[in-house]
Amino acid sequence: MCASRVALGVAVLSWTSWIGACWFTSFCFRSRYSVDPTRPRGHVRLVSYRKGMMVDGYKSEASLGNECIGAMRSDRWVCYGLGADRQRELGAFAAVSAGNVHTCEVKSDGQLVCFGCSMRDDKGQCDVPPDLGRVVAVSAGYDHTCAVKSDGQLVCFGDNTNRQCDVPTGLGAVAAVSAGHGRTCAVKSDGQLVCFGSNMLGECNVPTDLGSVVEVSASYDHTCALRSDGRLVCFGWNSQGQCDAPTDLGAVKAISAGGRHTCVVRSDDQLVCFGWNTYGQCDVPSDLGEVVAVSAGYLHTCAVKTNGQLVCFGMNADGQCDVPTDLAEVVAISAGYAHTCAVLSDGQLVCFGLNTD
Repeated sequence: MCASRVALGVAVLSWTSWIGACWFTSFCFRSRYSVDPTRPRGHVRLVSYRKGMMVDGYKSEASLGNECIGAMRSDRWVCYGLGADRQRELGAFAAVSAGNVHTCEVKSDGQLVCFGCSMRDDKGQCDVPPDLGRVVAVSAGYDHTCAVKSDGQLVCFGDNTNRQCDVPTGLGAVAAVSAGHGRTCAVKSDGQLVCFGSNMLGECNVPTDLGSVVEVSASYDHTCALRSDGRLVCFGWNSQGQCDAPTDLGAVKAISAGGRHTCVVRSDDQLVCFGWNTYGQCDVPSDLGEVVAVSAGYLHTCAVKTNGQLVCFGMNADGQCDVPTDLAEVVAISAGYAHTCAVLSDGQLVCFGLNTD
């Protein structure tokens, strides 16, 4: 187990993740590499790992991120760990997405750069088409990559075993994309959700009456979408009820799809979790109160209360729910496979849980 604090500067935005953590100049997370403590520290604009990122007004979905962990400075993206080619700086950025073992970055000029594929089997997920042009959003999936061009066109490349890179003809302009395991889900500019690729468990069976969508979260083999009216709709593998949203759930404003459970923040700021609950990852404390953020990890859940207090529950075999007693106000949270990282209001990053790799 570990407990680490990192000076980060002020974090402006962070989204939740399923398997991952985010850090900058020091760490406590699942990675084989150390960080050079002599490297200059800088202002961090965004800290994220897997799920979704809103960067400069563009939506970028990173799905199933596994080993590469990184942080965005105000002037560049820095990534460390397996799949990151140790430590790289790519210049000014606009968006970034960490996949299974590769990372993709949209630079400020719209150029897409992907790296890390040499660490394991290269299936072409880093082979950016030379004629791609300017990109505004990217999603690095398990073994494939999808990018949204400046004209809204969706382009995917890499492993295409399940036709997850075969963008439907006539798809039109895309506003958001989420590359999952063997599949791709995209929100069109008109709010229509389209999924294609692996559909063994119905994870691409978009309900015909879904309506307009504003957010999508493609987990391993279940998909959740947030409609424009605040209604949550999930489909795909439902062995543990992770797609069975409570009938009285009401309007939702934030979603996070975990390993086999799903958590949402309702419009009244109440946290609701459902699905696999063997380890209590869905047992929301009765006195939790209002929350502003949630991150569903693989077997545990973490939420940030309105006063900045961090609360975690569920599997705790590796201390991933042992929130430090002296932890200050939290502004962002990321629950990983067996560890948790939190960004404090003063810019520090605190991580705790598994640190064996």
